[in-house]
Amino acid sequence: MDLQKIGSCLRELRKEKGLTQEQLAERFHVSGKTVSRWENGVHMPDLELLLEIADYYEVDLRALLQGRKINNKTTPETKETVQESEKYIKAKDKKKRKLAVGIIVTVAILLAAMLLLLVKFDDYSIIEKEQNTFRNAYNENSFMLKQLIDSLNTVEGEYSVIISKGEAVFDSSSSIETDNDNRALLQYIGSITTEMFGDRVSISKRTDQGKTVIVIRKVYDIARNPCRHSWIETSMWYCDDKTSSMVQQTIEYYGNQMIWLDQNYAIITTGLV
Repeated sequence: MDLQKIGSCLRELRKEKGLTQEQLAERFHVSGKTVSRWENGVHMPDLELLLEIADYYEVDLRALLQGRKINNKTTPETKETVQESEKYIKAKDKKKRKLAVGIIVTVAILLAAMLLLLVKFDDYSIIEKEQNTFRNAYNENSFMLKQLIDSLNTVEGEYSVIISKGEAVFDSSSSIETDNDNRALLQYIGSITTEMFGDRVSISKRTDQGKTVIVIRKVYDIARNPCRHSWIETSMWYCDDKTSSMVQQTIEYYGNQMIWLDQNYAIITTGLV
């Protein structure tokens, strides 16, 4: 099929009718630029439209497809064949478009799933790292950990301590006066805590049914996705007696998230979706 011959034939037929490209374009509801593309052999109308053009010029479609002018109208049989062929082509194109859309959607879902898995993997890497920090403190620095717990127990009453840049200060909710002895103790607590757990650590001491509960918390920001929690908190719990009501409520609430290292020490990770 020679598009240049078909285009030349279409141009001659239009001129014989005394029409401009714009007038012909208006007749077939296309743009003048489209008609120009037909006549320059750049593009050809689809079969159904070409059949309408052949009827309009009163020429045979088969001859027009060969770039020849034969002033015979297209036979009904040819019209029927062309119309059926056009339906088949359109149905096939529709099927291809559906297949392409399906492939695009599938790829998008797979990419989203991979991204979610990568984010989750990164989150669990942070969790594992922080849990190992507490496990190492328990397994490899047990003497230093005991010194820290003993120092925290030295200060009577309930309080919270914030560790920042190697220094420890009682927060505003604590009713502990920072006298000289407490200042020296806080300095020691700050240095030993930073050495074992790094910066950004908080420590709280509570008394429950005459039993002491100490919680050492480390918070990690992960604010990558606004639809998810923006933090992960790993904490180590120390308790004189795990049967106290406070500890039992914690066990009931967190369930398997509370990993016991022995009768007195446990690790909890929270903050995940």
